[in-house]
Amino acid sequence: MTIRENAAIIAEFVADLRGTELPPEVVIIAKQSLIDWFAVCIAAVQDGEARLAADTIHAWKSSGNAVSVDGRSGSAAPIALINGTYSHALDYDDFHIASVHHAGGPTFAAALAVAMDHGCSGQDALKAFVSAFEVSTQIGMNDVGLSLGNAGWHPTCILGHISSTIACATLLKLDCQQIENALGFAAAQAGGLMSSAGTIAKPFLVGKSAMAGVISAELTVRGLRAPRHLLEGASGLFATLFQKNVAPELHRLGREWQMLQNTFKPYSACQLTHASIDVARTLSSQFEAAAVSSVKAYVNPFALKIAGHEQPSSPLQARFSLKHCIAMALLGHGASPADFTDESVKDSQIARLRDLIEIVPTEGVSRTSARLEVVANGKQNAATTSAALGSLGRPMSMVATEDKFLESVVNELGSRSKTMLDALKSFEQRGAIEEVAKLLRSIQGQAHPSPAAV
Repeated sequence: MTIRENAAIIAEFVADLRGTELPPEVVIIAKQSLIDWFAVCIAAVQDGEARLAADTIHAWKSSGNAVSVDGRSGSAAPIALINGTYSHALDYDDFHIASVHHAGGPTFAAALAVAMDHGCSGQDALKAFVSAFEVSTQIGMNDVGLSLGNAGWHPTCILGHISSTIACATLLKLDCQQIENALGFAAAQAGGLMSSAGTIAKPFLVGKSAMAGVISAELTVRGLRAPRHLLEGASGLFATLFQKNVAPELHRLGREWQMLQNTFKPYSACQLTHASIDVARTLSSQFEAAAVSSVKAYVNPFALKIAGHEQPSSPLQARFSLKHCIAMALLGHGASPADFTDESVKDSQIARLRDLIEIVPTEGVSRTSARLEVVANGKQNAATTSAALGSLGRPMSMVATEDKFLESVVNELGSRSKTMLDALKSFEQRGAIEEVAKLLRSIQGQAHPSPAAV
C-alpha cells in the first residue's frame, strides 16, 4: 500500500466521520482530553517564557473571533500558534504512548481557534479533534513515532502538522480532494527537532504545527494547490525524514479507537520520567534524603535519550532531566508545575542527590516502567513499577483530571473555575463554546511574572 493510497484513505475516513455518531466512550475521553488541554494551557499563562512568546504574537494585532487562553482575541492562525505554545510549555499535556504524540496540544489549539473564528459548535470541534486524533496516532503507530524521536525529530511536531490540518479541514468541511490537498500543505511544512527539548523552542514548535494546520486548511479553501506527491514515495515526508522509503500503516483506521488509548499526566515533566518519579516517591518515606549515598535508576533507553539533561540550568531543562526529577521526588516533591522553578534547579539538596544518581538504560524496561536502587545508611532500598501513574496500566480518572483542572486554573479564573469546568463537561451542548470564550476573555489584564532574560 503506497502513501498516496493512504492519503485517500485518510480523506475518506475524515469525510465519513462527519456524519457518524461517535461512541459514548470515545466522547468521554475526548472531553477528558479537552479538560486536560485547558488545564495545562491556562496553567502555562503563569510561565514567563510562554507569556513572552504569546505577547510577541499578539503584537501582530490580527483580527478575528478566536480567543487565546490568556484572554486576547485574534484570527485563527496566530491564536492557534499561541495556544499550541501554551499547551506544551509545562510538558503537562496528554500523551498517546504508542505513537509518541502529544495529540491534544496542537490539535485542540488549531480546532478551537478555527471553531471560534468561524462560528462552529463545541460538538463540531470535539468531532474534529477525534477525527484528527485517530489519523495522526495511527500514522505514528508501529514504531513510526518512536523512530522519529530516535532519529532526532520531535514526533508531536511532525504528527501535529497532520492532526491540526485534519481538525481544521473537518471544521471547514473540505471534501476528499481538498483534504488531500491540505495534507500536502501540511507535509510541506512539517518539522521540529527533538534537541529543542528543555527550551521554549520545543513548545513553540508545537504551536507552529497548530498554526500550520490552520494555514493548510485555509489556503485550500482559497483554492491554492499543494503538491500532493509530498505524501508519497521516496521523496515524501516520512521517507525524507528517515532517509528510506517508509509508509504509514492505516489498515486499522476506523476499526479501533485510538482515542481510548490517550493518557494524561499527573506530573509536569517528560512522560519518560514519570515511572522514575513514581518509584522515587514510593521510596522517599523509607529514609532521610541526607542519608542517601548512591542511586541507580534502570530505565528504558529512550528515556535517557530524551530526558538526559545531567545538570539542568532552567525549569524547562529540569523537566527533561531524569536525575533532577528523581532527586526532587526523593525529597518528597510532587513534580507539579510549582515544583519546577529556578529555585529548585539551584537547590543544594536536589543538586547533591542529582550528583549521586546513575541512570542505567536497560533493554526490556518499558517506557512506562522503572526500577530504583537507593543506598541510604549503608542499606539498599529498591522498588519497581511496571506502570507509571497516568499510563494505560494506571490511568488518570475523569475525577483526577477535573481536580488537575481546578488546581491548574485557579490563579487565572478564581471563582469562575468551576463554571469553566461545567462548560467544558457539556461542551457538545449549544452555547458551551461561547461560554468558554467569554470566560477566557475574563483572564485578560491580570498581572503575570516577567519572563527571565535570555
